Amino acid sequence: MFPQVWDELTEKDWRSVLQLRDRLERERKYVSVEDVRRETVRLLLSNRGLAARPNDRQYLVLVYQLAEGLGWLWEYRDDALQLVYRSTNQLLPRWKYLLGPMSHGADLQWGEYKAAVELCSAFTESGNEDTLQLLAGLLYRRRRKDNKLGRERDDFDSDGYKDWSERGRQLPRWARWGIYAWFCFFCEYLQTGVFIINHNEVSFGSIFNSPGGSSEKAQKNNLGLDAISIAMAESGVFGTLDDVEHAPLLKIMMKLLKDKQQVDALKKQ
Repeated sequence: MFPQVWDELTEKDWRSVLQLRDRLERERKYVSVEDVRRETVRLLLSNRGLAARPNDRQYLVLVYQLAEGLGWLWEYRDDALQLVYRSTNQLLPRWKYLLGPMSHGADLQWGEYKAAVELCSAFTESGNEDTLQLLAGLLYRRRRKDNKLGRERDDFDSDGYKDWSERGRQLPRWARWGIYAWFCFFCEYLQTGVFIINHNEVSFGSIFNSPGGSSEKAQKNNLGLDAISIAMAESGVFGTLDDVEHAPLLKIMMKLLKDKQQVDALKKQ
């Protein structure tokens, strides 16, 4: 039952690993890659009911063996140890009364996505903790009173920078970084992955300027997200500009994909 890939991590596993990363970053002590991976194994085994047995040779052998296979979770590159997360599964679904996006971005709204891309890119470049706090508060909101369109969170509040900051401040630092890691990979998967929509496999890669690029490249590309909002509002498909901002991200992507396919068909003709 020991996890071998990201999708096999549980919510408790991801929290444990994020807290370990945060501890390492705060203490700033030298630790080897092997030590970090072994400590991760100890945490993951503990989450599965196997407590640490430092005097048990068999337990230590197990830890050493499993640590050798954790290269998918802890990578050593650019002379630094990095925690990696590559899954659209939402392993931090809530913090107290705040709810995060659903797995695979199923309930993300267009305006929310645009604002999150901007904040995510800014944090990637600057490492500013205030920016990370805004990103967390933007994506994590209170439970809505009704079940409008199957959403559990309140609608995206486009003018709520103060509210974003206040909500983000309530999340611990390790959770804020986990939110950033999840959204970064979601941005990449939006370009390169396959979504199941209405029982059909859908890929949005052809929409982007750099299909197959990384999430960082996607954020730096001039995708004209505001121009898309205006064009969608002018088409009237989703209503006014405000309606477009609150429309489901995946519905906007489906419309963009349909338009792209129609243009490509006309070019062929």
